[in-house]
This record gives sequence, C-alpha cells and structure tokens, in this order.
Amino acid sequence: MSQIQPEKKKKSIKSIIFYTIYIALLGMIVVSIIMNIGKKDNEMKSFFGYNFAVVQTGSMVDGGFDIGDFVFIKEVDASKKDLKVGDIIVFYYNFCDPYDQSFQFQIDASPDFKASHTITDPETWVAPNNPDPHKKDRWTRQDAIDAGAILVFHRIINIYFDDYGNKYFETLGDSNDNDADDVYVRDDFVVAEYGGQTPFISTILSYIATPIGLIIVFLLPVALMVITQIVSFIKEMRFCSTVSALLRRKATIHDLDTKDFKLAQYLAPEEKAYLYDISPQEDKEDIAIILWEEEISEKLELYEKSREEFYQAFANELPEKKHNKVWLLKAKADIIRQNPSISDEDAEAKAKEKLLK
Repeated sequence: MSQIQPEKKKKSIKSIIFYTIYIALLGMIVVSIIMNIGKKDNEMKSFFGYNFAVVQTGSMVDGGFDIGDFVFIKEVDASKKDLKVGDIIVFYYNFCDPYDQSFQFQIDASPDFKASHTITDPETWVAPNNPDPHKKDRWTRQDAIDAGAILVFHRIINIYFDDYGNKYFETLGDSNDNDADDVYVRDDFVVAEYGGQTPFISTILSYIATPIGLIIVFLLPVALMVITQIVSFIKEMRFCSTVSALLRRKATIHDLDTKDFKLAQYLAPEEKAYLYDISPQEDKEDIAIILWEEEISEKLELYEKSREEFYQAFANELPEKKHNKVWLLKAKADIIRQNPSISDEDAEAKAKEKLLK
C-alpha cells in the first residue's frame, strides 16, 4: 500500500476576505486610538510619520478638496525640508510672536527687502549662519497648541527667510481668490505636508465617522465573530456526533461532510487506527486521507503487512493507560471483523473478556 499524504484544506476565499477586512479595520481603530491618547484637539500626532486629516472648510475646493474629505498628511520639519511654492502644508494658523510680525511688516512694506529675502530655489538655498538673538524669546509650536491655535490646510505661494535663516511661508487657500492668509507661517509652526488622497479610503473613513459607521465598525465585526463561533461550534458538535456514529459502525465514511473533515483532529491516534481498521476496504483510502496526520501516515504501510505491528506502532508511543486502550480497540476490531452484525456494546464486552484471559 502506498503512503497516503493528508489532504490539506484550503481556507475559503470568503474567510480570507472577511478576516483581511476585519483586521484592516481593527488596525485602523487601534492606530487611531494610539494617535489620540492624551492628544489635544489641535495637536497632531503621527504613526510612523503619517496621519490623516479632515478638510473642514471650503477654502481648498478649487484645488479638488471638498469639505469632509480625508487626506493623508506626512510629518515634516519645514526648517530642513525643501518645501516649494505650490506645495500644500498643514500649519498653525494666525499665530506669531512680535518678531515675526516685525519681519512680515518689512516684507510687505519694502519691495527691495522682499526681493532680497525671497527664496526662489529651495533646493539650492543655503541658510545664513547667524545666531538668532531672539531664539529664547520665540514662541514655539507648543505655545501655539496651548493657545488653541487651529490647524489649516493651505498651499504655499511664497517663501521668505530672515537674516537668521528662519523660513516663512506665505499661504493661500485655492478658493480664496488670491486673498492670501493674514500671517506668514514660520517654519516652526508647519507640522505636515500633503501626502495624497484616496477617494475610496476617504469615503470609508467619512462613513466610519458617522454614528451608524461607528456601530458597524465596532459592533458588526463582534457580532460576526460571535455568529462564526456559534456556527463553528454547531459544526464541530455535528461532526463529532457523525464520527461517533462511525466508530459505532452506524454509518460509513461517505456520510461525512467533506467541509468538516478538518475536525477529525479531535480523534485520538488510536481512534483513527480503530476507525481505519473496521471500515470497509473501499473506504480505507478516503479515511486515510481524511484522518491521518502526515507524521504517522507511514504506519499505514504496516496494516498491509501485519495488524499486530500496526497496533503496536501506536501502543509503543502511548502511556500505559492508552496502551491498554489500543489493544482493547484491536480486540474489538477483530471481533467486529469476524462478526459484522454484533453490536458495539457486545463487541467491547467480548474484547474486555478476551483481554482478561
């Protein structure tokens, strides 16, 4: 008899799709919770440098961003990053210290000063190496957060620098008719740059943000998992009942539902051996494929050579209590093979009597 390898049941496509979607949604929820722990309303936290934001006004509609859109943003250090005119950035709006106001006044008041302090090529621009005497008195990003400054999502239209190498960004909403923002944004207050937009994901996230969406995300997966477990439990009970009937010879292997073959793992090795032994010859190959683990499938070779060796192979690997059970099952199988019409109870009683002798 050739060695038979066990049949490996593939996961259904439906199960793979369900668990993939569920894990993805669960991952999004976990990431969202992590990023929002201890966070103030106007504070941005990132996950490996990335986050998403919601467009809350219509100032960027002409740029293709509608109110309620979710956009991906990437954390950035604007003092080092070569941000260019045309880039979209996220920054703390309308927040500046007295020195910033003074610098902006100089830019707005003098075309010559503006020309000499405009960055035309960010990639080749080199910051002046002059210490900033105002640095210790400068307002910081944390000051902006604490003061409740709002985050805004606008496009860069000009870039300036002061004599100490600080960058300032003049910004504009695409739908604001060339009415630039009132305050230039110092690089300290830029938190992120636009990283892209996926309409499909935006639609999903927008829906999740609604009360019904939250119910679906949190409760539906839990309900589906509970239902799945209940169905799985019912199938297991049904299969174990079917196998029990098989062991009592009230059915044949063809009565097994092929979808539930994986549940045969609940049979002990000696029970598999017994079921294989008492089954009709035409069913043995099917039973071998269904029930036998790969590491012991070679023992099937012994069955064709010697039933004693077949059972001994199991008995040698089991504790004394199960060792005795193996030989009881063998004796019971012998009796059943000699008298197929005998009841299961009578066969077991005769097997015990035989072993006692």
